[in-house]
Amino acid sequence: DMADADSSRPTACVLFAAHSHIAKDCEGENREFMQCKGESNDPAHCLRQGAAVTSCMAAVLRRLNSTCPTEFGAYASCLQKNGMEFAECRQEQQAFEAKLGQD
Repeated sequence: DMADADSSRPTACVLFAAHSHIAKDCEGENREFMQCKGESNDPAHCLRQGAAVTSCMAAVLRRLNSTCPTEFGAYASCLQKNGMEFAECRQEQQAFEAKLGQD
């Protein structure tokens, strides 16, 4: 399954398809991580914040995959087939967003 969130390494097309939901739902985690990165050049300094970002992203992918797996997978597949060009996948995106809006 293209949108399988159980994978520890989601594909680029899955991340592209979920990007707006990840950005919205993980805004706080991302902000804390970026603030931390600005404080230190030591990668180990921000491991906790990085883990929080990863955990949030995985939770978003699990939610999307459980709520609308067919539509999410179709959107991700379209992006993969079309070089990550959102304009080429508006129909799949609309179906995905419509299904999410039904909950």
